[in-house]
Amino acid sequence: MDPDVRVETTVGPDRTVVEYTGSDAAAVVVRSVDSERIYLPLVDENESEDDEEERATPYSGESPGESPYSGAGRAGDETSGGTTTPYSGESPGVSPYGGDEGPEPGIHATARGFRVVHPEPATDVRVLR
Repeated sequence: MDPDVRVETTVGPDRTVVEYTGSDAAAVVVRSVDSERIYLPLVDENESEDDEEERATPYSGESPGESPYSGAGRAGDETSGGTTTPYSGESPGVSPYGGDEGPEPGIHATARGFRVVHPEPATDVRVLR
């Protein structure tokens, strides 16, 4: 592995955390007893709109940055797209199950890389660069 890349994995009784530090983008594949999930590299938010238009697909919505999967919305509700689900808490990071168990599952940017939080103990973790 490249000396500029560091991967640290912690498997706990209820989640797996993979810390990736390095200069290259990487995908992480996490397998657990009940599931397998692929966490793709984060998108650079400083990317120009020209680059975004080149990547447009029939599944990316009417225009770049718009998703065909966003809610239809309600009259007067411009902020959330009108979509309310039982999985959304009162504010970001609030779980309907209570307790503070750390960051929510998914991929999160860090100062020098990213952190993957998988909601189950992993049986296999692979980093693909």
